[in-house]
Amino acid sequence: MFAKKEEKKSLKELLEVGPVFAPCVYDAISARMAYDLGFTATCLSGSETARTRSGLPDIGLGTFTELCTTIEHITSICPLPMIVDVDTGWGNEYNVMRTCERIVASGAKAIHLEDQKFPKRCGHLAGKEVISREEYIRKIRAAHEIFKGTDVIIIARTDSYNILGIEEAIWRNNAAIEAGAEVSFTEAIDSVKAMEEIGRRVPGWKMFGMASYGASPKVTFKDMVDMGFNLVTFHWTMMAMVTGMIAYGKECLRNKNNFYAIDHAKYFKDSLSSPEALTDLKKWEEYVAKVTLK
Repeated sequence: MFAKKEEKKSLKELLEVGPVFAPCVYDAISARMAYDLGFTATCLSGSETARTRSGLPDIGLGTFTELCTTIEHITSICPLPMIVDVDTGWGNEYNVMRTCERIVASGAKAIHLEDQKFPKRCGHLAGKEVISREEYIRKIRAAHEIFKGTDVIIIARTDSYNILGIEEAIWRNNAAIEAGAEVSFTEAIDSVKAMEEIGRRVPGWKMFGMASYGASPKVTFKDMVDMGFNLVTFHWTMMAMVTGMIAYGKECLRNKNNFYAIDHAKYFKDSLSSPEALTDLKKWEEYVAKVTLK
């Protein structure tokens, strides 16, 4: 709806200008909040999407249909270029090709495709396994074939670092770039030393998934850029949502009213995400008029 009123930039265009700092989102309202705050790109988190759909940890329970529905909800309201976590691509290289065709049609601007065995799990959980080098590269080539002539790019993710070591991760990164990926992504790097080595030995654009509650070392965006990482995603929206719901919910239950929640929800008063805009039709119409191009 609103997204069609604004010209969408591709993630590739943003990366050509400079490093990108993108929050992970999981639905239309979290994506819209990221846009309202001034971020330039988003990442549809596989783990957060899975958890909001199932209410359970990310252990491979999300479906392709659920993902496609979520993408369409977000791209219809948010004009920011979005990375989509497509997990393992839902099968072999032929399944990856079909997955990528749907991604192009959905309006997303990038995928990250990983080398875990199915059923996969969150990259910061123990018990992961990875497919062979050959199968992984076949998947990257399949995605590259579908994205030719489009502005959708491939972020090739390897989970091999925690299982087979840094040398294997670096080999897979480099091979994926040669197979057509534009960005490499080593999941769950757990030390600054390893970040520096990967930044030095892997050419081209590199992504870092900032999960400071998981394996990720606490390193600033500037430090990551200095180490050679051009794209950084981070988890924020779900933690903020859950923290706020718990805090507000406790007060509402204690007081038997919702006054606390309403009094404290003042950060987005001029935004579509505000309580006023979501409940007051006149306010909503004013917002539509303001953002609609003449």
